[in-house]
Amino acid sequence: ANARVKGIRFGRNYGKSPALNAGFEAASGAVVITMDADLQDDPDEIPGLYRMVREEGYDLVSGWKKKRYDPLSKTL
Repeated sequence: ANARVKGIRFGRNYGKSPALNAGFEAASGAVVITMDADLQDDPDEIPGLYRMVREEGYDLVSGWKKKRYDPLSKTL
């Protein structure tokens, strides 16, 4: 466990946008990183994205996968 990471719990499922908004409002750091729980995005890519913000001066960085490996149930 990491003391700097905090969870936010809702009484019911309000969806992704309200969850992200609650996280943004609760965040206290200089950089916020979001990542879906399905791990389609490799957490090992975070340092490179972080460097782009801190060292190269970008205000926002975003990434996406050209080739995803979704299960059949997600592609139907």
